[in-house]
Amino acid sequence: MKNLFTIGVLLTLSAIMISCQEDKIHVYNGPDAISISTEFSRTFSFLSVPKDHATHDFILRLTAMGYYSDRDRTVRLSVGDSTTATPQMYNVPSTVTMPAGEYIVAFPVTIIRDGVEETGSPLLIIRIEPSEDFALGLSTNIRLTFTKEYPTSWYSSGPYYSMLGYYMGKCDKAKYEFVYEFLGTVDLVDWSDGFGTQTSILTAALNAAITAYNAANPGNTLKDSSGMDMWFSPST
Repeated sequence: MKNLFTIGVLLTLSAIMISCQEDKIHVYNGPDAISISTEFSRTFSFLSVPKDHATHDFILRLTAMGYYSDRDRTVRLSVGDSTTATPQMYNVPSTVTMPAGEYIVAFPVTIIRDGVEETGSPLLIIRIEPSEDFALGLSTNIRLTFTKEYPTSWYSSGPYYSMLGYYMGKCDKAKYEFVYEFLGTVDLVDWSDGFGTQTSILTAALNAAITAYNAANPGNTLKDSSGMDMWFSPST
């Protein structure tokens, strides 16, 4: 009986060892690569800040894929060919240093108020270029827009902006003007959160205000920029 028990244990251990060999963990063994992203909004309006606010910084993030390095590494950047913004509107670094021992680094792209036209929403494309230290990663460019008018998409200066478009629907000038008159700001940071709770509260309040206005002005109901009845919802 003891021999049978010993044989059983040995067979079990052998099975485990074989299973571990079959389930070897595969690790990344490609070249070090770099990607670009941001946790914050990719659009900005100078309407959201005081008039003496001369610049705005988009905070972008570079993330390395590969092993840690014991030396500083260089990421090369360029402005994309489809950019409509002109050079007096922005400052973009040509290189960013990834410090030794790090795999994430943040850096600013500065928008200059005096260089921005009074109308329009210029596009600025930041692109990663291959360097001696990094190949191109999964996300190689990022598109930024800015304006002195109402933003072209719902804007929050905080990280939780993605739910705004879902609850509030499409963004256009007429709807944003209504939001601005209702809140006194174009920055929806106080009404954006990771679960959409605050955004849904704001949406309900805006729609209640629309309903009240339309009831008091039956011959002059509120319309969005396309001429449709104004409403805030995922489908409008």
